[in-house]
Amino acid sequence: MNINLKKYIFIAAAMIILGIGGFYWHTRSQPFPDVLTLDAGPFQRVLFIPDDTENNVFAYLVFPYGEARNPLAQGLLHYVEHLAYTNLTLGDDQRPVHSNAWTNLHTTGYWTMAPAQSLATNLRSLISVADPLQAADDFAASERDIIVREYEYRVAEQALYPIQRGMIRLLHDDGPLGRSVIGDRDEITSYTLQMAVALHEQSHRLSDATLLIYGNISQASIQAVIGALGNKAEQATEPGPIKYGLIEPLMDRQAVQVDQTLAPTFLVQSLVPITSCEGAVNCDVARTLARNSLDSALPGGLAGPLRYSEFIARRFSFSMDSAVPDRVIIEFSANPDQGVSLDQLDDAFFAIWSDRLVNGLPEATIEQKRQRLMTDLDAILPNDRARAQFRHVLDQLAANRPLYDLNDWYRSMANISPKQVNEFLTSLNTSNRTVVRHIYNKEETP
Repeated sequence: MNINLKKYIFIAAAMIILGIGGFYWHTRSQPFPDVLTLDAGPFQRVLFIPDDTENNVFAYLVFPYGEARNPLAQGLLHYVEHLAYTNLTLGDDQRPVHSNAWTNLHTTGYWTMAPAQSLATNLRSLISVADPLQAADDFAASERDIIVREYEYRVAEQALYPIQRGMIRLLHDDGPLGRSVIGDRDEITSYTLQMAVALHEQSHRLSDATLLIYGNISQASIQAVIGALGNKAEQATEPGPIKYGLIEPLMDRQAVQVDQTLAPTFLVQSLVPITSCEGAVNCDVARTLARNSLDSALPGGLAGPLRYSEFIARRFSFSMDSAVPDRVIIEFSANPDQGVSLDQLDDAFFAIWSDRLVNGLPEATIEQKRQRLMTDLDAILPNDRARAQFRHVLDQLAANRPLYDLNDWYRSMANISPKQVNEFLTSLNTSNRTVVRHIYNKEETP
């Protein structure tokens, strides 16, 4: 047989196999368990994800108030979280555990875990975080000292922290998204119990909160427990939308010298409006595929030209995340390779980035990343699918994002085209706010 003919027969057979495989790959994945909506009782909503493979029942109480809604001193809501958690007791020793709570820009949340038969007791304890704060003055002062030590441990000694905080404030034009969840030392020491009580009353209303239940328990059992808690308080109202303001164009590029000894560092943060996609899930899928493609060594990715072919950066990190539904934040940090200046790294990054915003990414790269994500979803074992759904929903609740489940994510991922991903990426080639810093150590001259 002619060699070329053999080659074409082989290619045709491979295409048929891949086509059949692709069809099977799109249809074989078992659905993820549904997210059930129950009667809300005193809450804004109650969501339930059953899992008969889980030994315990997890209850998460999420308030749609984060630091971005805090009208008082920065970080005060984090202090409120500490004090509110003392209302909640876990187990026989009656000691609160602070790792079972969080505060971020968008939400404040608390959670417990216990066997199904303890749900009623555990849930009554969990909702006590919404009871009026009853902390004594000396205890409130000790909790404030804990936060000061937390600040000193987490951020005070980080050389880049003041620079990054300044970049974030400038990027968000001192708006809600530019606030610090932990505050600074002077702000923390200014907190009073009276300030915390006032903010707690605004931010910890059960009628605003989402209760997420996950684990091995029946829907009827949950509904009976919730029914015993009473109904929604009439006077409470759901918080209105946060006004984030317009994205006024900005390009701020500065060289900064730090006292500590560290490698020369290049930092970029850019805030860009989203205009090209419809629906939260479709936007998130397009953004994820664009980010994963860019953060790779595949054709069109950043790693090829920056690290492996031109040796411009010896290391870098790249992210493209949703700041809020109508805007994305792009972050890039890198250290130049040997013999490369920060100016050269700056020029190289923006040349590559500008090209991708104009011309998009190779379709084969996007498709490879899409198939990888689909394969990862298909590979989740049946016994692990409820937990995967739970983690996905919890992430969205914690970010106060429009809620969609993993089945929606899977369908969108299966149907999106490389063209749609590139339309999303090239739509980011618009007016934006960008802050750039060239960071030198104390022994170098910018």
